[in-house]
Amino acid sequence: MKKNSTKDRQHTDKFMRKMLDNHYKEDCLHRGLGISPTS
Repeated sequence: MKKNSTKDRQHTDKFMRKMLDNHYKEDCLHRGLGISPTS
């Protein structure tokens, strides 16, 4: 049970990392276009 839980968490971490990476790439893209609200 514990092993399975760890596997699920690793999958979630991987998914979150992918989401964050995509968001970061989008942010860089917007920043390059000069329309990003964040500095």
